[in-house]
Amino acid sequence: MLCSPTRPPVRGPPPTHRASAGVASDGALAGFTFRAGQEADGADIRALVLSEKLNPLGLEPSRFTVAEAIEAGADSAVAGAVQAVCLAPASASASADGGAWELRSLVVAPQHRGKGLGSALVRRQLAALPPSAACWLTTVERRTGFYERLGFKRRALTEAPGPMAFEVAAGLVVARVLAGQQLVLLSQERAK
Repeated sequence: MLCSPTRPPVRGPPPTHRASAGVASDGALAGFTFRAGQEADGADIRALVLSEKLNPLGLEPSRFTVAEAIEAGADSAVAGAVQAVCLAPASASASADGGAWELRSLVVAPQHRGKGLGSALVRRQLAALPPSAACWLTTVERRTGFYERLGFKRRALTEAPGPMAFEVAAGLVVARVLAGQQLVLLSQERAK
């Protein structure tokens, strides 16, 4: 995944590093396929994000990893999605060569929760990033355990990368008003 905050994501077929896309091999996830998001997924992604009162800004389908539910006799439907947004290209970030990324908009449809789908989406999205990329995210207090199990560590809000400053400032208010929760910043430093 190329990281450039000044130009849109690369269009076209999914990059070859998304080799993990395809039918899930885990028994609990056998009814799902994973793939790169496409323009046609935009309405489904937006509906899922809005249903969970998540930030609806910057929903670019090509930045998403999408899970589709495979149901007998029915068209597949978007069951969950997550995106990674470039914060800083490698040359401008603290990471040696992977740049800095923000994990955003993780959402799983209510009927598909509790099956490991959210964890699988995050793992696949992280696998698509450069190996030494730093990955950041904001969430509310009650969801921190989920991300900590995936290797994320709590950070002081003041440590947020510059491009996340507005998200953190707005998130402090939104988390408290809409969710009655504290905003938490987490990051994952990956192998260099």
